[in-house]
Amino acid sequence: MSARRSLFPLAASLLLTFALAGTAAAHIDSKTILVETTGGAEECLESGVTTSGAACGAAVYTPDGFTGTINFTADEIGDTVSLVDYICVHTPGDGAFKSFAGAYTLTIDYDTGTTSTSYTVDGGEDCIDAANSVSDGFGSAASFTVPADGTVTYWVEIAGVEPGTDAQQTFSGYNSILNRVVGDGIGHAHSASVKPPTTFIIPEAPLTVLLLVSGGALAALLVTRRIRRPAEMAAA
Repeated sequence: MSARRSLFPLAASLLLTFALAGTAAAHIDSKTILVETTGGAEECLESGVTTSGAACGAAVYTPDGFTGTINFTADEIGDTVSLVDYICVHTPGDGAFKSFAGAYTLTIDYDTGTTSTSYTVDGGEDCIDAANSVSDGFGSAASFTVPADGTVTYWVEIAGVEPGTDAQQTFSGYNSILNRVVGDGIGHAHSASVKPPTTFIIPEAPLTVLLLVSGGALAALLVTRRIRRPAEMAAA
């Protein structure tokens, strides 16, 4: 009888170990979002600072929507994945961030091309755990093969929202927003929470001018969806 009882703690321990291992196996590692800085625009890391170490400003809504990178763990490289991406908003006094309703167009840029998809996001749902606020779940998810550097660029545009004053007014009732990506069986990630967009617009300009405006990497990203960042990934 005592031997049988001793099996219960062992079984519970094993179950806990497997559960923790399953949690650690999420394959979306992190994501960034483009924000304003004193020098123009930069990627805001999950830590709340930009790639140059500056404090993250307000989110930038470009002519193609919000943008940044989605980073995958090494074990996902070369695999075909499916994901959705949308904005979550926070109202003063509320607890969890809530999904922002709208018709979204998601474009993913990876090493061999781009893929785009459109879907509707239901509003007011908590942006927590594995929750997916896209109306048809993963029925309209973007599918692609994770490139060798483990990083892709996303662009998520919301129908009816334009850069500048319109984007500012659209999100004026919120004190903070973040970008959320949810993968089909590969976990989820949030960008840092940042201030909603202002009237800031990245100007239409030649690449050399944009490089000065944005401080480097993200300016090039806004001109071409083909940039890769092997040096950054190697350093990480």
